[in-house]
Amino acid sequence: LVSRHQRLWLHRISYETKRLPSNISDVTALDNFQYFSMKIKDLMDKEQLEYFDNVLKKVVNIQHPVADLMNDKLHSPILDLIMMLITNVVNIDADDSDIKKKQKTLANVIQLIHIGSLVHQKGIVDLHATENFGNDLPEDHDLIMGNKMALLAGDFLLANAQIKVTQMRNDALLLLISSAIRDIIDSNFIGNYDGNCNPLPFKPGQTPVIINTKFLREWEPIRVEGKSGNAEDEWMMRNLSNRGFLAAKGCQGLGILAKKSQEVQEKCFELGKHLYLTWKVFTELEPYRSRNVAESFEVNVTSAPFLFHLHENPKMFEIIRRDLYSLQDITDNKLYNVILNGPGVESTEKLLKRLVNQTQRKIQNFPDSNERRKIEETLSAFV
Repeated sequence: LVSRHQRLWLHRISYETKRLPSNISDVTALDNFQYFSMKIKDLMDKEQLEYFDNVLKKVVNIQHPVADLMNDKLHSPILDLIMMLITNVVNIDADDSDIKKKQKTLANVIQLIHIGSLVHQKGIVDLHATENFGNDLPEDHDLIMGNKMALLAGDFLLANAQIKVTQMRNDALLLLISSAIRDIIDSNFIGNYDGNCNPLPFKPGQTPVIINTKFLREWEPIRVEGKSGNAEDEWMMRNLSNRGFLAAKGCQGLGILAKKSQEVQEKCFELGKHLYLTWKVFTELEPYRSRNVAESFEVNVTSAPFLFHLHENPKMFEIIRRDLYSLQDITDNKLYNVILNGPGVESTEKLLKRLVNQTQRKIQNFPDSNERRKIEETLSAFV
């Protein structure tokens, strides 16, 4: 009952969240960098864990994503790395152990939000392919129980994150992190989805998206007018709302905890945002640079290479929408080769260079130091 696309989504989670470029290992080692590498079970309190252990016994013999997710490590190394780098920069002139302790807690909060949201997004089996959309299934059916587990697990992790922030007793930080959770939730309502709840791109050539990106000062949710006619705008909107602003606001929160000025907080926000976007383009481009992907590799139809290719070849939209929405399999190797030999890869290379240049300028807003040079070294790994 778990489709091929859902299995491949789990593979993509592993590919995207657990990998960092090998040539930044020296940078991380300089600061005794450690991953936030706990399993979901390790992030729950005793009462929550007892409940899930009892329910897991009921779904252990079925192919349900939540069973894999509960025993997997879904942390995001790039979020850890960005938070570590920004922490070092904002703490250059400070040696307050209490501040550093709170900053470490905030880094854990960012991971809790990331993992909780990921469980919501990828841990639920869509019942579209079942009879009557699953409405006739009993409440104790394995699929129903598994989906409930995914919903509750994500809710528990997000609640635990909010509790940790509340305990720091900082209203500005609480508002900021709450809005970051809101951003990720908003990302789930951008555009259409296929029959497996995977996002589909907008139809190219229509009214461009109007994006409210003033999240730093305006606490309103992202607003989308019409549909995207611009590949870069669509890509930016999707990735800012889905983890981009989480990274940015996490970095701004580090500035708040360090009692920095509003100006410095904004610099932290911008640098965190640009570091994340640069990494995201890098990871989406890497399979096409290497020209060597695993058989289980799935082309992401909302990635930058695909969106740029689609913008230049709009007829592909109907093919993709028809095949994905009807749950038909697309031959990934064929699609991969189409994108590889099309204009999307070159356009993505240009986007990466622009983001690297923009990020370099954001780095210059901080005083010259060994800590700043670590960020520059990290950025050079993405070129």
